[in-house]
Amino acid sequence: MTIIMTNLKDMNKIYQICREFLNENSPAMTYSQAGSLPQNAKVEIDAVAVLGKGPDLMFETRYISSRAKPLTGICIYRDDQKEINLPPDLTFEVNEQIVVTYVVNPSLFYVRQAAKHRTFLEIKNILTTINLEVVEDVYVGQYVCRNGSRMQVLGTEGNLIRFVSIDTGYQGVTDCKVFHLPNCVKHFPPLAKKCGLRYIEPGCTMGEKSKNPTWSNRAVTDFHNLMLNSGYQFILSSFVRNEDHCQVEIHIPSSPGKEHHGSVSVGDILIFKGLAVSTPNKPEETRQFPYLQIPFSNTEEHNVFLTYVIDPHCFYIRPSSKSFENHVHEHKSKFQENAEENLSKKNLLLVPAVNQACLVSLPEDIARGVITKVYQDFKVEVLLVDCGKTMKCSVGRIRMIPKEFLKIPCLARKAMLYDVEPPANTCWSEEVTKVFYDIAKGPTRKQKKVFRMVVEDEIDGISTLVVSLYDDYKDLDICLNALLIKIGIAESQQGFHLQVNFPKGRSHQQRTQGKFHSKQMSANCVQEMWTNIKSVRQAQCETLM
Repeated sequence: MTIIMTNLKDMNKIYQICREFLNENSPAMTYSQAGSLPQNAKVEIDAVAVLGKGPDLMFETRYISSRAKPLTGICIYRDDQKEINLPPDLTFEVNEQIVVTYVVNPSLFYVRQAAKHRTFLEIKNILTTINLEVVEDVYVGQYVCRNGSRMQVLGTEGNLIRFVSIDTGYQGVTDCKVFHLPNCVKHFPPLAKKCGLRYIEPGCTMGEKSKNPTWSNRAVTDFHNLMLNSGYQFILSSFVRNEDHCQVEIHIPSSPGKEHHGSVSVGDILIFKGLAVSTPNKPEETRQFPYLQIPFSNTEEHNVFLTYVIDPHCFYIRPSSKSFENHVHEHKSKFQENAEENLSKKNLLLVPAVNQACLVSLPEDIARGVITKVYQDFKVEVLLVDCGKTMKCSVGRIRMIPKEFLKIPCLARKAMLYDVEPPANTCWSEEVTKVFYDIAKGPTRKQKKVFRMVVEDEIDGISTLVVSLYDDYKDLDICLNALLIKIGIAESQQGFHLQVNFPKGRSHQQRTQGKFHSKQMSANCVQEMWTNIKSVRQAQCETLM
């Protein structure tokens, strides 16, 4: 018998306690001292088993830890002890790490606290090292053991015994002998708890609703592989106790360095795969836009160019200064660093969500994005935040984004023209969008057209700038907002943008002070400018051809 203690001065006291129990056939004892013991115990005793049945003592390997009172005795079990009942099931705690031990389907599986793994091994060690008594008459509900596992009998049919393991949840049938469960392992409560996933139910097949939907074979297989073969850790994020089982919500915690993505619900994985549907009481989860935005003051003009145009109410702008361009190139090179590692499969998003930041793998590049829509066919819509372009791609092309990339503001900012509405409250037509695009684009793809921008307002929640844009034309500044109204492809809602032209360099000052320039742009001047725009566009098309 090996006795380990934290203070050798207690050796005589421990020896006297041992002698009280071991008057005859006292085993050899070895004493040693340790700096500390698990769970702050003062004594750990490893008593190697002996000896026979009947009135003789039977010893098993036991570890005296903080669960036992220090220096009060040694756990020794007699074969002639009275029958004792198992303690009630273990209680779980929120955010506790768990292990899934057996899976039937997402509505029926068994879990065990990860911290009880040592207890599980201890029980197995005891049952495989002591002499056990064969059960002659088996009855339903009886606790028995076999192959180092504690079991409860569910039913019998001839020589067949149907059982469930109370430590793993495994259910099976055996025609072999089973043994009485010794009292020495009955003080351990059942380690496995029957559970079902919260907030989900089986998905309906072929688009038809069923009163009693059942889990498909694919749902069961995918859930089994995820819980038992994926290598993920699991945490219990919430649970509700029912009569004989728990309704639980299980999450996969975020990997180190990716904590900003948050944990992933196992139920959401099944929903995303189309293998389950959410119940009406499932809580809604919302995410805020994850990136910082380029700041623009509303007290001064800004030189900008348009990076992407959808229509006059949705386009993206970027400062045109040389310093900001250097800033852009610096960060783009940073995105390319460790690109192979960032795009590896270990960084796959298990469940994409709206407003979730991500990296997008492009044919010859890697870009930052944010998910704007999730489809049922394993595809997502992603906004590339550094240019404003939106694309639809498969989930396999997006990855988790490193946290340091979120600290860099978006290199493009969403904007819309102020006091400009589609004619007769309709939607923007393709013709209007093309006109606005022709005005906004530069002479070439690399040479961007620079505008002076005035911030009129900002729409909270989506961080969209409401702006007026000004362009140089001869000796005047041209307000693009008023130009669209003047040529009849847009309307002014508030009657604010009526004057098209201003003296160069004084457009914002005079407009805000209400001192409009007396010289109005004539219809011929507007037509001349529009003709120039169309001729430039036509020349570019001919060059491309």
